Amino acid sequence: MQADLIMEQGPLVWKRSQAGKSVIGNLIILAILAVAIFAAIQYVPQKIEAGTVNTILDQLEQRHASSPFRDDQDVWAVIDRNLSLNEMRDMKSSFRTAWNGRTVTVTVDYERELNLVFKTIVIPYHEQIVLN
Repeated sequence: MQADLIMEQGPLVWKRSQAGKSVIGNLIILAILAVAIFAAIQYVPQKIEAGTVNTILDQLEQRHASSPFRDDQDVWAVIDRNLSLNEMRDMKSSFRTAWNGRTVTVTVDYERELNLVFKTIVIPYHEQIVLN
């Protein structure tokens, strides 16, 4: 803290002036940072997971472009291999395939919860590709 000498009428008076944030201000900043870090710790893995699902769908499209899928087993072999490679086998139930003649539609649907201390937000994820 900084002290200034002030002359008033009469004896010398010391006046203290604040030189920075208060303890309350620091606690408020720490609380805001803690909530932001808590949310980020939950959100970042969900974002990585969604990116991995998109990569799996991109690989399905690339594989189909180079060598079209003949049946459901071919599609599921690629999905299974990629889920195993990324250690996401629990996501298998989120994938669905539907055939219409020679066209296959691959859909991924799942939800994740983001806990924001006082509120929980459900984030739905939905991706779909059509392979002709």
